[in-house]
Amino acid sequence: MRRFIPIIVLVMLVTGCQSPAASGILPTTDEHITLHASSVPVVTPSVQTVAPPKQSPRKLPEILLGTFSIAGEDALNQRDAEVTAKGNGLYHLHVEVSFGFTHHVGSIDSDFTVSGGHIRFTEKEYEKVSLTFKENQLIIDYPENTLFGGLNAEPKGTYYLKNAGSQHEPLFFTNLYNAVNLEDQYRHGLTDVFVTDIANGAELLLLRSRSRENHSAYVLDQVVVYDEAKKAFTAIGEIDPQDTGNMYDQLLALGFSRDTIYRTLRKDEFDRYQEVLMDRFDSGKPNPAEELLTEEEAFYIATGEKHTTQIIQNRRDQNNMGSIFHTEVDHADGKEVVIHIYEEVRNGNDDQHTATTDWLYVDRITGKVTSFLEKND
Repeated sequence: MRRFIPIIVLVMLVTGCQSPAASGILPTTDEHITLHASSVPVVTPSVQTVAPPKQSPRKLPEILLGTFSIAGEDALNQRDAEVTAKGNGLYHLHVEVSFGFTHHVGSIDSDFTVSGGHIRFTEKEYEKVSLTFKENQLIIDYPENTLFGGLNAEPKGTYYLKNAGSQHEPLFFTNLYNAVNLEDQYRHGLTDVFVTDIANGAELLLLRSRSRENHSAYVLDQVVVYDEAKKAFTAIGEIDPQDTGNMYDQLLALGFSRDTIYRTLRKDEFDRYQEVLMDRFDSGKPNPAEELLTEEEAFYIATGEKHTTQIIQNRRDQNNMGSIFHTEVDHADGKEVVIHIYEEVRNGNDDQHTATTDWLYVDRITGKVTSFLEKND
């Protein structure tokens, strides 16, 4: 037995008694690294820590407050919206739609909040409705199978800011007002902005301003074209109903149609023509545009005075000096009604005369009003 002891010891020395460090094989478990940390040189690799990209907080949408209307709104297609602030992060949206002679209607009416960068309605029935605000626009959208209105009276679509009220002036309005050098007396909620048409990426804007003394009537009308892509305003000028030829030429060159230009430059007259057609339909005439306009209807379209064919305003003083102003139907034929605007001037017993201001021609089929000065421009 003694002969085998050296051999066993030798084998043990060669194979079984080698330490991991001596063998050149490093253990692969944390336990072994811990156990042999004192005997194994530890090499710490150079590690570059890359921080995850910072996520900027979601930008809250800017809520435009005020009243809105669609492009080209008229008496037969009225779509109006209003956004108000109720305080403590709560807002309210009210939308009313009335379409066509049969007055199909639609509406949305609910409070909403802004949370996590999203607009959420408080009324469950509007949970699928989305609101988007940008520049001068309010965009309302929802799935096709969601209904809030009658035939052609769904309140979805793009609405344009018409009036922002007296307390806040959004940047779009500030830039617009500056482009036309609008005086301060016409700002602060005293100017309504109508988008009458959109062509070739340009909005045709009609600015209608009231005075501080009389909020019931417009005293200044101006036309501006807004290029959406360039964010640029082009002031066309103040509307003079007796001299619109130059404006027609400029707007035609920009791609707007004659009908659109007429509806812009003579918005009141166009709206009253639509009202006449609606009154006819409501009174039982199914095809209101087929009959020729009566003299009273034509007079109303041109002047805004109903159930008459003349207006007389006596502006003479107690000595019977000054002028009496007349607006009256002069004659009519199968094509048009002709309205004479003139004044009887009296500056003394030997100084009396009649002075014509204008003649208005009302087309008895289309309701279009044209000034004598326009016809002969």
